[in-house]
Amino acid sequence: AFSALRRNGTRAYELARKGELADADMEYREVHVYALEVTSCECAPDDGGKYAELEAEVGGGTYIRTLIVDLARAVSSAAHMTMLERVKQGPFRLDD
Repeated sequence: AFSALRRNGTRAYELARKGELADADMEYREVHVYALEVTSCECAPDDGGKYAELEAEVGGGTYIRTLIVDLARAVSSAAHMTMLERVKQGPFRLDD
C-alpha cells in the first residue's frame, strides 16, 4: 500500500507503479491509533477468510490502507481495503 507521501519529490504510489519502489524501501512512521474495533466479520479460517469491517479512531497522518495491510502482515495474512468512510474530521461528523 503506497501513499501520496513524496519520496525525493515524487509520490510513493507513482514510483511503485513504475517499479522503482518496493515496500521495503518505505520508511515507517509513528502513528496514533486511539481505538480499533472489528464491527463485523464473516471469517472462514478453513477457506482463507472473507471480510471484516473495522472502525478506527486515529490521529492525523494515518493511512488506513497501510494500517490494514500492516495488520494483515502481523498475522501472516494478506488484506486489501474495498471501502473507506470517514465519519469524523476534527469537529465535523458525518451525521451532523
